[in-house]
Amino acid sequence: TPLQSAEVAASRETWLQRIARREARGDQFGVLAAAQELLRQDPRDLEAGFWEARALTELARYPEARAVLERSLRLHPEAAILVYQRGDNHENSIPEVGREVGEPKALADYGRAIELGLPQRWEREARISRAGLLRDARRWELAEADYRWLATNDPRAPQHLGNLGYLSRSASYREAGRHAEALVDLRRVLQRESELEPPQAAQARYQLAGIHYDRGEVDLAIESARESVRHARKQVELTDRSRYWIVLAAIVRAEGRAREALEVFQDFLTLTPDHLPVLRLSYDLSLELGDRAASASIAELAREHHPESYETDLMAAELLVKKRPAEALKHCERALQASLPLADAFRLRVLCAKLYFGASRTREALGTLGPLVAHLDSTDLETRLEVLALHAGGFDRLGEKDAAQGYARLFLEAAPANDPRRAAAQALLED
Repeated sequence: TPLQSAEVAASRETWLQRIARREARGDQFGVLAAAQELLRQDPRDLEAGFWEARALTELARYPEARAVLERSLRLHPEAAILVYQRGDNHENSIPEVGREVGEPKALADYGRAIELGLPQRWEREARISRAGLLRDARRWELAEADYRWLATNDPRAPQHLGNLGYLSRSASYREAGRHAEALVDLRRVLQRESELEPPQAAQARYQLAGIHYDRGEVDLAIESARESVRHARKQVELTDRSRYWIVLAAIVRAEGRAREALEVFQDFLTLTPDHLPVLRLSYDLSLELGDRAASASIAELAREHHPESYETDLMAAELLVKKRPAEALKHCERALQASLPLADAFRLRVLCAKLYFGASRTREALGTLGPLVAHLDSTDLETRLEVLALHAGGFDRLGEKDAAQGYARLFLEAAPANDPRRAAAQALLED
């Protein structure tokens, strides 16, 4: 009867209002329950099917969401909102199914949903998602088209979303060496720098610093890198802002301003004192500067925040090597139990070997150095010569002349004429 139909419509509207309230506060379980109640009343309800699938997707229950979408799309095959949600499901499933599977499906569904005609809220979401996928796939011009649409049609932050397209394209131009074109896009972004959110402003300045440096415009590069740091300082929600400080430090260090570079790292550590990569960069730079107080302070931060890290043991071993060699050796041995990058393997094994030699444990020293021999061509000349000289001296201590002379010959072949260690290597050959 008309009365019953009106009551059903009123009931449906009440449930949709509940869904809207629950969705606004992020209550996906509440959205799911309300959508399922609506579907119990009417299994063909298009909006209820959409909200059930969306809630399941938000709850990472992707197979269930796909099943709901398949059922709803059989009933409403041209429903743009369902096609959009299927795309969203495909995108969210990428970690599970792989980019090569999920990305094309998501892009196809987003495109089809936009063609079919989405309500503006969902068209914005579809274009944001599609632009992000296209940007990550380096399909810059297609991504920019969506960002341009968003710049006009997204009331939340049109200038920020629109500028992301320029940022992406300027990054690709820079990588291709097309600096002039990249500068045009970045300057367009920075015309509204004060309106940008910190992530976009920091990224724009970061890109600009790189372009200026590539062009040999060092002062402009440093100025822009400092501005990127200023913006990044406001990005407290990001898990890692370090690259802005690292780039600034790298530029000033390349200009011979190592002390200033260390100050840049120390500034970052006041914000994020547990950031291990920057702790390590700061430590190495402080060693280069001969600033033992700074090295010790950084090593203490590493010990406090990363007591099990091999980098912490490396720092401790290097700082203790002269005054407390036995303790340094324990740190060295523990660090060597980790899976090490090749450069650190050389650094630690050479240090550990020297400590073994100092403790008259020659066999252990040579055993520690042994794995490095196969990788000598992968390190710098000074490290290669040091490894060869240590081998030659170690085997000489053991009285194994053939081995000692073999390493001495290798050393003499590689060492420059003015290397002071040549005399000892030559003496081994004359025995």
